[in-house]
Amino acid sequence: MGDSQPGRKDDKPPVPMDLGAEQGVLGGILVHGGESVAMVSSLLNAEDFYERRHGLVYSAALMLWDRGEPVDEITVTGYLHDQCHLEAVGGPAFLAALSDLILSPAHVEHYARVVRGKAALRRVVAAAEHIIHQAGRAHDADQALADAQARIAQAVQSGHLGAVLSTRDVLGPVFAAYQDRRDNGGRDDRALPTGFPSLDGVIGGLRPGKLILPAGRPGMGKTCWMLNLSANVSLRQRKTVLFATAEQPPAEMVDWLVCCEGQVNTQAWASGKTTGAEERSAMARREDLERAPLYWLKVREKGSRALRSIMSHAQYLRTSNGLALLVVDYIQKIARSTKHEDISEISSGLKDAAMELEIPVVAAAQLSRTIDDRDDKRPKLNDLKGSGSLEEDADMVLSFFRPAYYNHVPDDGSVKVGILKHRGGPTGSIELRFDKDCVRFWDEAASQQGGLF
Repeated sequence: MGDSQPGRKDDKPPVPMDLGAEQGVLGGILVHGGESVAMVSSLLNAEDFYERRHGLVYSAALMLWDRGEPVDEITVTGYLHDQCHLEAVGGPAFLAALSDLILSPAHVEHYARVVRGKAALRRVVAAAEHIIHQAGRAHDADQALADAQARIAQAVQSGHLGAVLSTRDVLGPVFAAYQDRRDNGGRDDRALPTGFPSLDGVIGGLRPGKLILPAGRPGMGKTCWMLNLSANVSLRQRKTVLFATAEQPPAEMVDWLVCCEGQVNTQAWASGKTTGAEERSAMARREDLERAPLYWLKVREKGSRALRSIMSHAQYLRTSNGLALLVVDYIQKIARSTKHEDISEISSGLKDAAMELEIPVVAAAQLSRTIDDRDDKRPKLNDLKGSGSLEEDADMVLSFFRPAYYNHVPDDGSVKVGILKHRGGPTGSIELRFDKDCVRFWDEAASQQGGLF
């Protein structure tokens, strides 16, 4: 349980870390519970711990505390066991040894600051190593210097120390990113494909740090689209997705997922009256679904507690699995009320989450019922329900509109998806197809390209 670090070659400086301080933070949390968690939660992220197992223990404690449950050796052990991470951290014996550390709460805060400082130094080291590597290959000294300045500034800023960047600081990475897009035929490697080529052709995929709002009246299919999106990212791209739902229990969402993937009628599945072909199709998808890195969170809180719960679980998955996408259903449901300030709290909190986690956040939003009272039912940006901050915080707003729903004509499955807002990019509209019987969206462009949606 000491703070010694592994031996290293003489010609390479040691990695900045203090395992003893990390263990001190965790020991204090296991001994003093919520008092210590509250003290250090604003200082540390799980990524600040050098040892991955320490980050896992810290994340477990954060989530127990967020749920209002006791935080101690027993509850943390149980949580890690339920998440299949207990052996990865060293088993119950490791947690017991941490609990044996006799610490006062004041010591815990001191150790947390040490851990944070070491994490900041590691970021500086990583930035320096990148600078050395890039400088050895650079042909343009000015660009290399600009990139070096930006890297160091980013490391300082990530270390919670704050930073002011000049345009010169940022120009290097900006031009490097442009050159990557140029070399990749205009594709941004950071963007997450939705799996709908018609949509990706307009928006270029979902970019890290962006808040995307699928918006529509009830019955337009926005939740089903988010389910299809989650399946595409987790099953087809093998990237981790967290789906936070305040609207429906996870079991019901997985029912829909089985029907979507197996193309099974949802009513037949719910009543146990599927055809033999449908049952075989569902069973054939079971193994792939079990392997998919798709996780579910039932959001039971409102307001800031709901945001904290979503963020804690997202940070945990980011540490343990590498999170690619956060999906939330839906904004008005997790707000304390429909008042402007309560809706604003959720939208701004989700935008902050996207930027902190450096992933796209897709959060459904209801549109005002005034749409139902006017002749033209097509959604507009000012139809967002509850707050102008939804429009302000969102980087992208996608509206969902099924013409047959209002026109009382035979439903051909057409769904008009409007790109009502696209910060830094084009707006417009595309058309998708929706089979409501098996909650499946698909893109005819994808069919022509051999895609699944």
